[in-house]
Amino acid sequence: GMSRVSECTIFGDARVTQTQTADVAGQLAVGVRYFDLRPAVWKVTDDSPTLYTGHFSSAAGGQGCLGEKLSDILDAVARFMQSTQDEIVILKFSHYGDSDTRAFPPALQQRMIALVQGTLHSWMLTAQVGEKAGRLTVGQVIDGGKRVLCVFDGLAPDLYDPANGILQYGSVDPANPDALQQTNLDVYDSYTGTENTVMMMADQLFKYRQFTRAPLDDGEFFLLSYTLTLSDLDSTPAGSGSILELAAKANQWLWQYTTGLFPPSSPARPPNFIYVDAVDAATPLRAALYCNAMAAAPPA
Repeated sequence: GMSRVSECTIFGDARVTQTQTADVAGQLAVGVRYFDLRPAVWKVTDDSPTLYTGHFSSAAGGQGCLGEKLSDILDAVARFMQSTQDEIVILKFSHYGDSDTRAFPPALQQRMIALVQGTLHSWMLTAQVGEKAGRLTVGQVIDGGKRVLCVFDGLAPDLYDPANGILQYGSVDPANPDALQQTNLDVYDSYTGTENTVMMMADQLFKYRQFTRAPLDDGEFFLLSYTLTLSDLDSTPAGSGSILELAAKANQWLWQYTTGLFPPSSPARPPNFIYVDAVDAATPLRAALYCNAMAAAPPA
């Protein structure tokens, strides 16, 4: 949701908040199917704040920017669903904050949910409490017609409603594989937090091995967080560089990294999601398609 910035705090700007060059509609067009959306408003204390996505940090009392309007994103997904018959989209919602790092109160969370359901209700996958979407095949989801997975992390507990498409996200901990009982989509997603590409690659490989060695057998997914993070200094006005520049530096190596870890002869299953900043129709998508082919291939 951060392909553009619409409003920023005094120390926030595009350099430290913009993570994509194409909006959600453009990302759908080039093949992106998993979205990390962080709903935000400028002030939760406003009477009827407009819902956006946002990228804020807690530093210096909350700094960052708003991105795309949430309604525009949901409309783009709805148009995509109308124009396709065999595509699945996963929308992960989390954070829910404002420019002062105040969390959404339950009433604003409810309003956000109503907007999602009002736009996407015809396509939202439904489930029971604790029913694991990761156990479904792609074909089962497509044949069922409910092809948008709206997964929420950090809602007020009584707002989860999987029977009406408000699925609960589960954060996988390989050291405690039995912890997730009520959740619907369980993902091991742990970013590295460095500006160094080699350190990020090594860290994500270590986490991937943790995941594959853990006794997980309930439809859990692994997300390869192939992202670099500005240092604390570079996130301030005194810093240099940008998120998009870091992404360009890392993304040029993603193809070699992916094909090196998972050569055609490899018995290992590839990651389920590859999460990148500044996605485009070249290297990031090629790497994802390669992993798809690896996942679909019969074991040697």
